Amino acid sequence: EAMAVGDMQPPTPGHERAVFAHKLELLLTLVGYAVGFGNIWRFPYLAYSFGGGAFLIPYFLSLIFLGLPLFVLELGLGQMFRQGTLGIWHGLRLPRLRGIGAAAAVCSFLVGIYYNVILAWTLYYLGRTLGAMF
Repeated sequence: EAMAVGDMQPPTPGHERAVFAHKLELLLTLVGYAVGFGNIWRFPYLAYSFGGGAFLIPYFLSLIFLGLPLFVLELGLGQMFRQGTLGIWHGLRLPRLRGIGAAAAVCSFLVGIYYNVILAWTLYYLGRTLGAMF
C-alpha cells in the first residue's frame, strides 16, 4: 500500500526536529556528508593500485547507477518524513525493513571510528613534529 504525502503524521509536540535556516546550510552539510577523507586521500591510492583509468569505469558506473540514486532517495525520504534512518521505515509502514536503517547507522558509526583514527594519527604526528622543532 503506497503512502501519499497527505498521510504523513506531523511530529508530536516536544519531538520536533531541527530545520536548516537556509538552503546553503543544507547544501554545505550534504557536501560535508558526501565528500570525506576517502574521496581525497584513499581514492587516488586505490585508483593507482587497481589499474588507474580502468578502475574509474566501474567506480563511476557504480556512483551513477547505485550511489547517487540511493543518496537522493535517502535525502528525499528523510526530508519528506522528517525522520532518521531508523524511523523512516515506520513512517513508510514497512517496519520489517528497519534493519536497513540499523545497518546505515552502524556503517556511519564505523566510518566515524575510521575517521577518528585518522584524526588521532594526524594529531600524534603534528605533536611529534612540533616537539622536534622546539
